[in-house]
Amino acid sequence: MKKFFFSLIFLITSIHSQPGDAGRLVDEAKALLDNSKYKEAEKLIIRALNTSQEEKDDFNLVRSVKLLGTLYYNYRELEAASSFYKLAISLMEKHFPENTDATKTDELYNIKNNLAITLMEGDRRAAYAGKISEAENLFMEVFGHYQKTGNNSGLASVLLNLAILYRLDAVADPDNSSYGENLTEALNALGSAKNHAVSMNDPNLIAAIDFNLGVTFQSLGKLDSERLLH
Repeated sequence: MKKFFFSLIFLITSIHSQPGDAGRLVDEAKALLDNSKYKEAEKLIIRALNTSQEEKDDFNLVRSVKLLGTLYYNYRELEAASSFYKLAISLMEKHFPENTDATKTDELYNIKNNLAITLMEGDRRAAYAGKISEAENLFMEVFGHYQKTGNNSGLASVLLNLAILYRLDAVADPDNSSYGENLTEALNALGSAKNHAVSMNDPNLIAAIDFNLGVTFQSLGKLDSERLLH
């Protein structure tokens, strides 16, 4: 599912289809979420949680908890969403040590990406009450994973999200001495993101990056239309 907040943020719900009743229920719930049928999805996620516990299916238990995070993200109940994402990460790390299975490791970093986005959209008062640093650290972890695995699409998306993070951090306190520095970091991240997007010839991602370049240049007070075209 991709939800568009703060000039296009990429929320990852790329969960692999799994066999068994729990896996089927999670897949059906995900499809409902993708179509914004949140109440129906919620009922199915609860069934998936119960079924995964009955079947001792730890991976689909993680998937169910992750979907609860995404559900509450879409309800805009961000504290609840963060709690579910953190629980999903804890369960993943408990049952599936990193790098023992590529699919499960990818899923771990997908959840971390979603948690970072949720934290980024949370409390914007007084430097986001420390959540900016937590979100940035998570994004950098995800960036490192995508770099290691050669996932250009993931790299472009996380760089875009980092750029939005830096811009939001700057505009939250325009009188701060680091205002220009944060916006410059945002522009650098967007430039790198665009390179990856162009290499994949992804027009939607390129358009999202160009839009954020425009917003960031406006925030910096020096909109340069010529630079946007290159």
